[in-house]
Amino acid sequence: MKIFIAALAAFLMSTASIAGVALSGKYTGTLDDSGVYTQDLVTTLVGASAAGNVTVTFDKDLAVDDMFVESTIAGIDFKLG
Repeated sequence: MKIFIAALAAFLMSTASIAGVALSGKYTGTLDDSGVYTQDLVTTLVGASAAGNVTVTFDKDLAVDDMFVESTIAGIDFKLG
């Protein structure tokens, strides 16, 4: 399924003459009463074009947590992933 989504994402991005890319993240650090510090990082990468968006979310180890494609075809909104 992820190969299909990646292929669809490549198709959507290749059809656009101008595409935008946004990179964002959320860092959380916690120090508990015992002095143990834990941390988490979630990174989100969004590729946008006139044909749709591709969103990929990575965890702190840069493993893919979530990947989906959003597009509109003939007035119908699709979200695959």
